[in-house]
Amino acid sequence: MENTKVQIKTKGQRSREKIITTSIECFFKKGFEATSTQEIADLCGVSQTTIFYHFKNKKVLFNEILKFVISNNRSIFEKQNMNEACPFDKLKSLLRSNIEWGHLYPEQTGVLLQLFSFAATDANTRELATQTIDKGRSLVYELLEEIESEKNIQLNKTFLSAAIQQYVNAVLFQMLARTDKQVVYDSFHLNLDSFLRKLIFN
Repeated sequence: MENTKVQIKTKGQRSREKIITTSIECFFKKGFEATSTQEIADLCGVSQTTIFYHFKNKKVLFNEILKFVISNNRSIFEKQNMNEACPFDKLKSLLRSNIEWGHLYPEQTGVLLQLFSFAATDANTRELATQTIDKGRSLVYELLEEIESEKNIQLNKTFLSAAIQQYVNAVLFQMLARTDKQVVYDSFHLNLDSFLRKLIFN
């Protein structure tokens, strides 16, 4: 019998997680500035003191939310078995996992997109936004290197990785902004293969 450990969360860990998930919903619906820590505390059934015990201030809370969101986004991709896939299929799976995450967790997608608007005026947020962009782009870049090696071709990997990342971000934004988000979601899956082939190989 396989020995699996069940991780039991402490009361403090459960409280911290509740604050994060509730804050995601609030920031998504009302925005960062319009959401107060008192409102979050009321929805969580705790005091503001509890929030400030876990998070020094609302900005720290937002940064921790972003780490949670980014980690969840990454876990969707890592759950897939990629061992047998060719590099091109791996790339498609990476992009699909991002859109699947956006489809399953629109609130998290909305909060992540808020990061990029904060980055324009806040140096600390700008650093986190840069790291987030660079991590996502580096995954695409590495897969393009594998495609390049497998096909024995020369690719402009810097341009392609940026273009592919911007395409995925545009799809995520449309899924949030449009009333026909299911059409956007379905269209992405339908056209992904042909889009990538034209972009990479033409």
